[in-house]
Amino acid sequence: MKDSIDFGSMEIPKLFRKLLIPTVLGMVFSAVFVITDGIFVGRGIGSDALAAVNITAPLFLISTGVGLMFGVGASVVASIHLAQGKVKAARINVTQAVAVSSLLLAAYSFLITSCAREVALLLGSSERLLPLAVEYMHWFAPFLPFSALLSSGMFFIRLDGSPNYAMLCNAVPAVINIVLDYVFIFILGWGMTGAALATSLGYIVGAGMILGYLGRRRNVVRLCRVKTSRKSMRLTLRNVGYMCRLGLSTFLCEGARELTRSLCPLYYKGASAPRGTARRERPPACGGSRSAGTDSGSVPRRFRRAAAP
Repeated sequence: MKDSIDFGSMEIPKLFRKLLIPTVLGMVFSAVFVITDGIFVGRGIGSDALAAVNITAPLFLISTGVGLMFGVGASVVASIHLAQGKVKAARINVTQAVAVSSLLLAAYSFLITSCAREVALLLGSSERLLPLAVEYMHWFAPFLPFSALLSSGMFFIRLDGSPNYAMLCNAVPAVINIVLDYVFIFILGWGMTGAALATSLGYIVGAGMILGYLGRRRNVVRLCRVKTSRKSMRLTLRNVGYMCRLGLSTFLCEGARELTRSLCPLYYKGASAPRGTARRERPPACGGSRSAGTDSGSVPRRFRRAAAP
């Protein structure tokens, strides 16, 4: 399972190649996950269903941003501790990141599921798309912590020297999503519920692969038992704050992109004029009439002499 990678002695070009190819392929499988989901929903359910899925997309990408924030921050802190020979401290950092991010996103998922209708309207859903968006959110939002764990766990597995396994954690959920989308939508006819379940089950399998790897005792980077005393909780909050500061830029990039995506429909909706209303006439350029094209009032001053007979 573990690749033959030694971060301390391997040459940088060789190390770069061993990390680059699996990482890029993992990103490709992640994109395939999203693209094929849209294809099956659009072909099997309809354009309204695809629009409803796109309305709920910011919720997923915000949870992904939280996972990336903890993944980047914790992997940086853990790599510093590993370089200093503090293996136990690195394991504690990884465990803290997984536990705190999972708790935050569990609360986030509960809030979205409880207020699904209000959240869909806030994201710009119309009354026509509202039932589809709410149905999708009810079966997708409760499993957002698994998608965040899949995003953050990639960094920990690569840090342990297993980029190929990290790639598999993206490839296997993508294949599962494709198969289940076809079965749930085209064979069983479950509609939006089937599409949401296929996506959620894919993320659950990917998160299970992450936890299975981090739970192996033979791995250097793995989960460990964390104390729950008051002093340990204070240290956990300090470490989590440091991780969040390191990974905040990644979260802000995801948040800014989705904020722009969410506000654009609201802007165009407010900017579109109602039917039957006339456009406001622009005033004449130089105080003259707009009716006659040869009137001197509509000709700029520097061209009047040339236009005169």
